[in-house]
Amino acid sequence: MVQFLSDDWFEQLQGALSQVTPPPQATAIQVEYQVDGATYHVRLSHTGVTVHRGSAASPTVVFAQNGLIASDIIAGRLLAPAAVLAGNIRVSGDPSLLLNWQAAVATISAALANLAKDTVTSAPL
Repeated sequence: MVQFLSDDWFEQLQGALSQVTPPPQATAIQVEYQVDGATYHVRLSHTGVTVHRGSAASPTVVFAQNGLIASDIIAGRLLAPAAVLAGNIRVSGDPSLLLNWQAAVATISAALANLAKDTVTSAPL
């Protein structure tokens, strides 16, 4: 088991992200995630997909949520799009730019779901 947002969690996520095949013509983007004051971001570019602690210098889109919502998404009890529509995830920036990255985003989502099986959070899963 790995703790959400721990060094091990980031290492395992990066390993999974290395399998993502970026679309050759897509514009590079940075997707930032904010969870109860903790921030990390994912960079997607033609050279690959990487995860980093902290805020993105210029995020394309930001998803902000509390730990309970993040725990529910990690555990598979809540789908992120449903959380956005219910107002449980605040979105800023331009999420339409994710459209060029649909296949990569699907792979990232699958990697996160797989990692979630071995992830513990401070909130109950």
